[in-house]
Amino acid sequence: MGLITPWNLPIAIPLRTLVPALLAGNAVLWKPSEHTPHASAFVRSLLEPLLPDGLLVVLEGGPEVGAAVASAGCDRLVFTGSVRAGRAVAEAAARTLTPVSLELGGKDAAIVCADCDLERTARGIVWAAFFNGGQNCAAIERVYVERAVARPLLDLLVDLARAIRVGPDGELTPLATEAQRQTVRRHLEDARARGARILCGGTFREGGYLEPTILTDLPEDALVMTEESFGPLLPVVAVERAEDAIARANASDYGLNGSIWSRDLARARRLALQLEVGVALVNNHAFTGAVPQLPWSGVKRSGSGVTSSELALEHLTRPHVLLLDRAREPGDPWWFPYTETARRLLRRAIALGADSALRAVGQLPGLLRLVSRRRRELRGASHPEDRR
Repeated sequence: MGLITPWNLPIAIPLRTLVPALLAGNAVLWKPSEHTPHASAFVRSLLEPLLPDGLLVVLEGGPEVGAAVASAGCDRLVFTGSVRAGRAVAEAAARTLTPVSLELGGKDAAIVCADCDLERTARGIVWAAFFNGGQNCAAIERVYVERAVARPLLDLLVDLARAIRVGPDGELTPLATEAQRQTVRRHLEDARARGARILCGGTFREGGYLEPTILTDLPEDALVMTEESFGPLLPVVAVERAEDAIARANASDYGLNGSIWSRDLARARRLALQLEVGVALVNNHAFTGAVPQLPWSGVKRSGSGVTSSELALEHLTRPHVLLLDRAREPGDPWWFPYTETARRLLRRAIALGADSALRAVGQLPGLLRLVSRRRRELRGASHPEDRR
């Protein structure tokens, strides 16, 4: 199978597929990100001493190497990355009819109810928005909060975001590539031009860092509300009721994670079930991607297929049916020749499947007699004139 992985979580994402794929008996052709060669070398050092030569083949290089893997005609291809790159991979794989699992982008929404535990909610949102510098496909990139608690929630979010240490010895990861810095800068400048208020952050620092940034008073079509930012930008929008936010959350082209924050678990569950996402959470966000027992998948432009859990093995294996027929009869009841007995047996079997359980029990003796007669026919015991 072929595996193409990104730079943002360059150890966890490859291992999440490599380990089950190898355990399932696959040889793997792996193309890691060209931006994280030390991480891919570390993964190799973990796995290669445990494997026969050639079972794991690592191809370093840029997009042209990824294109070669996508076109190689592997039995299965697993790709994690952007929507644009994922579409190109799927198109290349289609030429060889290679099945593809795609884990693509996200634009996750958190919906905050007025009855939530405000402190826990604020801490959870700040972590899920700014972990790894927001460079996580399941980062919270939109917050919809019921207006009754919008002000106190914003105050908490700002205090917590300002407390995050920024810099080489800090807690916030720098934006990893120049292309990513340009994307985040474009989203921030568009928000400013659209009249957004920046409550904290918004300043780039040396080394590729952007201070954790919280924005409000944004139009719904601002880039930071519609496109994947993949950086430490968190827009917050007040709504009258959480139910009003469901349609806004679902209007996104993405559908990876979504979360509801509320003390009323019954209401939160009802709301969470309406989110068009692969993973919905109540009073938490994103961490299930690190739980191997739980499926990780998305809908819409967030991709297709499953990683983690037993369901992932369906994409890393394929069924191979072997049937050993130990029958000593000269033929099965549905083989030629088709006689009146065979027709009656077929009609009786169809009727049996449509009958109630009680009526079906009553039909069994007649069905068994027809089966016995059909067997005698196939042994040559029936009279030729019975065949019609």
